[in-house]
Amino acid sequence: MAVENQPGFTPEIPAAPEQSVEQIEAPESKREVVAPKPQQPSPAPQPLPVQPQPIMPAIDPIQKEVETVLSEEVAEMYKTLSAEKKKEFKAKGEEISAKISGMIKSGIIQIKQILELIREWLLIVPGVNKFFLEQEAKIKTDKIQELFDREHNRKP
Repeated sequence: MAVENQPGFTPEIPAAPEQSVEQIEAPESKREVVAPKPQQPSPAPQPLPVQPQPIMPAIDPIQKEVETVLSEEVAEMYKTLSAEKKKEFKAKGEEISAKISGMIKSGIIQIKQILELIREWLLIVPGVNKFFLEQEAKIKTDKIQELFDREHNRKP
């Protein structure tokens, strides 16, 4: 038994190709007959390439605090440095913060060595006032000693 002969069957009428707005509005003399483009299956979406994120070494809380102490009051000086000096200043700052945090973790700090490290670091800034340098180095050393005392439960 054919499907067409069953009651309630409605044959599908093929849809007329859609016309563009230009074809509809164009006068009869300018109408173009355009054959509908065959639809091609869209290619499967390609996954976006994943950019590997640079692996940053985790900075422990002690080193973070040491960096905070070292960076206090030097922001204005840092802004005046050339790009080359900024890189050198930052690299040296990270290096001494790692050394100082290592001392704090070991339980033994050498105040004279910390003071000397901070002086060397601040001397990277050209034309820095000698008295300012000494004062800043001393202030930062005192704060690092307070950090050490706090970490090792000593009374300041």
